[in-house]
Amino acid sequence: MSSVTNRSSRALNAADGEHSVMGDLRSPAQQQTEGGLADGVKSTNVDYSSSNSAVAPSSQGMATSDGGSTVPSPPAESTRREQANLAGKSTQSAKSAPGSGKIPWTPAAVFCWFLLGIIRGTTSIMLALAGDDIQPTVIVLLRSPGTVGLFVLVMVVWSLHDDKVKDSMRTALTTRATYWKLCVLGVIQSGGPFLLFTYGLSHVPASFGGAFMALTPVWTVIVDQAIFKPLGFKAGKVNALKIMGMVTVVIGIAVYIIPIIAYDYTPAIQAECNNANTSHTALDAAALKRICASGTQIGVNIVELLCGAFLFGLAAVFWRNFKGSIHFTLAGGGQTVVGGIIALIFWAALNDAKFDPNWTAGSISALVYLMVLSGFGAAMLLFYLYGKIGAVPTAR
Repeated sequence: MSSVTNRSSRALNAADGEHSVMGDLRSPAQQQTEGGLADGVKSTNVDYSSSNSAVAPSSQGMATSDGGSTVPSPPAESTRREQANLAGKSTQSAKSAPGSGKIPWTPAAVFCWFLLGIIRGTTSIMLALAGDDIQPTVIVLLRSPGTVGLFVLVMVVWSLHDDKVKDSMRTALTTRATYWKLCVLGVIQSGGPFLLFTYGLSHVPASFGGAFMALTPVWTVIVDQAIFKPLGFKAGKVNALKIMGMVTVVIGIAVYIIPIIAYDYTPAIQAECNNANTSHTALDAAALKRICASGTQIGVNIVELLCGAFLFGLAAVFWRNFKGSIHFTLAGGGQTVVGGIIALIFWAALNDAKFDPNWTAGSISALVYLMVLSGFGAAMLLFYLYGKIGAVPTAR
C-alpha cells in the first residue's frame, strides 16, 4: 500500500512539473473562473456549529461553500464604519427632530423664537390702540388684505426661484384636503383669536392681553394631552418640571391681574368714574372706558382673552398633526383669507354694516403694525418654528 501511494505521489509531481514546463493551456476565462472558485473555497470559514450564527452581506462578493451554495463573506472594516456612522447620524436626527425629547435650538431658531415673543407680546398693545378708534371687527377686516398681499408676494417670488417650492405649491393647491385644513386654521389661528383679543381688550388694560397670551403654552399642553392624545394622535411628554412651569404661569397671571381689578373698584376710582364729564381728552375717555367698566364687562373680557389663548394653543397642536406638505407661506396666506372672511361676517352681523373708523396717527400705525408684523411676520416665524422645534416649544 505504501509503494502505491509513493508511486501516485511521484506521478502527480511529474504531472505538475510537466504542466509548469508546458504552461497553462486553459483559456484566460477558465483560469479566472477556476482561480476564483479555488480562492473562494480557501476563504470559506463559516461557523455552523451554532444556530445563532449569521453571516452579513458585504460588497466584497460571495464565497462558495463546500456544498456548492453561496454564502456572503463578512463585511469589510470600512463598510462597518460607514454603517456605524449612518446609524449615528440617524439617531442624532431622530433625537433632534420636532416632537422628540431634544429640542434643536439652533441660533436661527433662538432668534426667531425671541422675535416671535416680542411681536406677540406687543400685539395686544396695538390691538388696544387701534380699538380706541376702530371697531374690533373692522381692525381684523382691514389688516387682512395687506397681510394676504405680502404672503402672495413671497409665494410668487419664492416659487420663481425654487422649483421644489413651486411643485409644493402646485400639489397643495390641487389637493382637496388643503382647503379644509386652511379653513380650520383660519378659524382657530387667525379670525377667532384676533377677534377675541380685540373684543377682550375693550374694558381691561392692554397689558392683560400680553398676560393671557402667556397661557398659550399651557393650553397647548392641555389640548395635546386631553384632546388629541385620546384620539390616537402622537403627544409630547409631560414631566413634573413642565407641570410646575404651567402652574407657575397660571399663578403669575393671577398675581398680576387680581390687584389691578381690585384697585379699579376702590371708592376713589369709582368716585372718579361717577364724576367723569365730557371735558376729558380722547385718551382719557379711552382710559375711563376701561377703568369704569362693570364687573360683568371685565368678566366677559377675561373669558374672551382666555378663549383667544386657547385657540392659539389648539392651532399649534392641530397644525403639527395635519399640516402635511403644505408650504408655510401658503398656510399663512390661506388662514388670513379665512380670518378676513370671518371678520367680514361678524362685522355685517354685529355692526349693521357700519364703517366709521376714526383715522388717527395711532390707529393707522397700529393697523400697519398688525398687518406687517403681527399678521405676516408672526405667521412666518410661527410656521418656521413649528417645523424646526415643534408646537409646544414654539408656544412657550
